[in-house]
Formats: sequence, structure tokens, C-alpha cells
Amino acid sequence: MPPHLPDAGDLRSKGFTLKGALAFVESRWGEQGRQRLLDASSAEDQAVLRGRILPSTWYPFRIQVGLYETIDRLFGRGDLELCWEVGKFTSENELKTIHKAFLRVAGLDLWVRTAGLMWGRYYSAGHLRVEEIGRRSGSVLVTDFNPISKAFCFDFGGWLHRTVELANYNQVRIEHDACLLDGADACRFSGRWA
Repeated sequence: MPPHLPDAGDLRSKGFTLKGALAFVESRWGEQGRQRLLDASSAEDQAVLRGRILPSTWYPFRIQVGLYETIDRLFGRGDLELCWEVGKFTSENELKTIHKAFLRVAGLDLWVRTAGLMWGRYYSAGHLRVEEIGRRSGSVLVTDFNPISKAFCFDFGGWLHRTVELANYNQVRIEHDACLLDGADACRFSGRWA
């Protein structure tokens, strides 16, 4: 682990993130898929995941990342690409009808800046910062954070991808140009769209 990252053992995320990953599995593979996922999780994680997960309660962030990795291992190809789909699903799932309308009216720039202000409501460390958002391209940075695994980075990239699509843009391409896990100062996500 690069020395500049916060200690992974100290990081927490809200139950909302766990519920989103579990909902993704149920939507694709039903209750049987969910049970398969839980059975493949560590005994320590199962103690949380088989209980009542409260959206606003803080849980160890490693459980969220472990879910992504296990989802990809069980149902994907082991290349973390399925984590991108988890992120796209959670973006859509989080945006209820009123929020979708706000996203389209307020615009992508304001929506992503608002997401940056709300980062601390989902994660106990780190910041989401807009580097630039233009009409056809943009980039954001995740700083002062420890993604633990690129599974989280893929999930977040998928979330950004679908958020841009929900803002009524097409031909969306999001890239993860730099990663904290590779020693960069920030995880950088840049995109282009039409």
C-alpha cells in the first residue's frame, strides 16, 4: 500500500453502499445469486451482510470493497469490469424520479459538484472534487482516500458513467487516468460525451 493513503482499517462507508451492491446482485441473479454472494463472503463480512443493513449506519469500508471483488469473481470474469456495472446500477438506483429531473434541469456540473459536497455522507475519509466539467468533457478527482482495491475505482467510474448518461448525454466514455493505488496524488476520472 502506498504510504500516503489513509489506513484502510479506519475507513467507513454508509450501509447505503452495501445495499446498492446487494440490490445489483438481486436484480441480475435473484435471491439465489444473493445467497451465493453471501456464502462466498468472509465469515466476518457475513455477520454484517446477513443482518439488517441500515442505510445511514457506518460500516467498515473493506466490506463494500470485498463485495465488489466477490461479485466480480463469482459473476464476472475476474477483471473487475463487472464492478463498472455495479456502479452504473447504483447511479440509476440512487436517482429517483425527482432527482433525475433535477439532474437534467440543473446540469451535470452542478450535480457532480453537489456529489462532491456529499462525499462525506457516504465515506469517512476523502474528497470528491471537480477538476473541470465542460459541455463535452470533464474530469473529477478523488483525494485523501484509500480505495483499497481497483474494484472500488471501477465501481466509481461506472457510477460517473451512468450519471453522465442520466444527464442526457450520449457516447459517454469515462477513463480512470490516475490511481491512488499506483502512487498518484488522486484518483482521476476523465470523460468525454456528446
